[in-house]
Amino acid sequence: MSDRLGKPTCLLVASAAAAGVSAQSFLHCFTLTSSAFNLQVATPGGKSIDFVDVNESNTRWIQDFRMKSYANPAKLESIDGTRYHALLIPNCPGAMTDLANSGYLAKILQHFSAENKPICAVGHGVAALCCATNEDKTWVFQGYSLTGPSVYELVRQPNFASLAIIVEDFVKDSGATFSASSPDAVHVVLDRHLVTGQNENSTLPAVQNLLMLCNVRACLVEPGTSQWSRRCGFACVPAQAAKTTPWEAVTSALHGLEQPCELPAAKAGLEPSARRKQQQPARPAGSRGLREPRPRRHRGTAGLWARRLPPGQRMAGEAPDSHC
Repeated sequence: MSDRLGKPTCLLVASAAAAGVSAQSFLHCFTLTSSAFNLQVATPGGKSIDFVDVNESNTRWIQDFRMKSYANPAKLESIDGTRYHALLIPNCPGAMTDLANSGYLAKILQHFSAENKPICAVGHGVAALCCATNEDKTWVFQGYSLTGPSVYELVRQPNFASLAIIVEDFVKDSGATFSASSPDAVHVVLDRHLVTGQNENSTLPAVQNLLMLCNVRACLVEPGTSQWSRRCGFACVPAQAAKTTPWEAVTSALHGLEQPCELPAAKAGLEPSARRKQQQPARPAGSRGLREPRPRRHRGTAGLWARRLPPGQRMAGEAPDSHC
């Protein structure tokens, strides 16, 4: 119970439209993050998730998932974004229908963007980011670099002509930078606190970047505290140095441009292997690393010890010599 209370919380938003959610992408998102976060699945209206592209490799997992109590999604309309540390949207073909126009998700994304909380969207789930507009009709992610399904990938769909939104066109028209690789290729873009994956094949590296991003954010601690310093493997930076531009401060710290906090594994500025070498005494020249011979120990039967005793003495329990 204490371990569960100590975990950060992650909101996994999925579509409730008929187009559904990619089964394989959802499987990877859920399994990778469930060990690091307390997960909360949410859909518009709290409707159940319709999984698509179910095959032999994920059928059993989907069946087991539906039997769990946490498989019942919460209502997206009742979600308080301030209670969550990360936001994850898997590949949802139905996101272009409901999530791309959700005003409740827009409020959550506005809060996450203002607080620089990690956001990850994969494949068609990137379309859900399109709902986040400010009062002046500008996009929250204006000036960001991100990826999503390319036109070459969308044109292969039979309903391409009736798609409600094309992410590539929306991103470019909203003042952001869009990039894509070859169709079905693994392509992930990380810009500040936003992680986007081009397609379903990019789910694994995208979620891994989200986990890394959450670890880096956890390292932004106040001076004198080492609670997170001991729990993550990244260099920590003081919180004062990250108040204005947190991501630049973290990036510079990871590249050694800032003074990191003192970690047990990096004491005195040396790696553990370097400290072990420094503590070892220097070997004399020409020794070639040869060790001194150890004194020979006599182990085994009592007769071996008897050979070392003076003549005429016997060990306790030893039978006298027999003479023929």
